[in-house]
Amino acid sequence: MTMMLICMFITQSQQVDPRRGSVVVSCHVDGILEFIRRVSMDPHRTSTILKHTIALLGDLGILFGREFGVILRQPFVAQLLEEASQYDDMATIVDCTRKVVNKMSS
Repeated sequence: MTMMLICMFITQSQQVDPRRGSVVVSCHVDGILEFIRRVSMDPHRTSTILKHTIALLGDLGILFGREFGVILRQPFVAQLLEEASQYDDMATIVDCTRKVVNKMSS
């Protein structure tokens, strides 16, 4: 539930005013990233949590652009993407997030 609320918050902030969205979310990025790191280490997470985590990473990458690239290139992100790619129902989300990661890397 928490993951869905974070995703909705980011999406709604972007829709209202993209510049304001990054300002509103930026003060919470450290906590969100800590949450994502913990999710990446949780052996009991569900596929739904994994799916929303991948979507959240992509949304944060889009919202913050290149300044978020360092985070998107960390090993735990690659691990999450690799795990998510094993699920057919996550293919679109994984592809979109990988495009964001690759864009930040170039």
